[in-house]
Amino acid sequence: MVGPTLGGLLIAFIHPGVGLIANSIGFFVAFIAVLFIQVPVHKESIKKRNGGFFRDVAEGFHFIYQKKILLLTNLSSALISFGITISLTLLIFHLQATIGLTAIEIGWLLSIGGAAAIAWFVFICIY
Repeated sequence: MVGPTLGGLLIAFIHPGVGLIANSIGFFVAFIAVLFIQVPVHKESIKKRNGGFFRDVAEGFHFIYQKKILLLTNLSSALISFGITISLTLLIFHLQATIGLTAIEIGWLLSIGGAAAIAWFVFICIY
């Protein structure tokens, strides 16, 4: 919830490049964390390894296509992520151009919006 605010502060008070570097470092840390995930190897998967990368990808897509709940979940998640990204990007440009908000004010607004979304979800789950 404080990410947009911290990003706005970095951009406003230091330099936009610092925010990009901080974001890059975060992605790099996530990449390193994923490298340390232990995946158990089964005897059946060792026998099938001769197909290569593209066969594995095709097998994964085939599995997801067979399980309709996974297919629908992945498609809806992709569409929601795409829509939210476009909406937030356009919202930032709109808030700067139309209303004249600063980077800090936009960061606060996005943080409050995230907190309100979480509060609304909790309210819906309780009632």
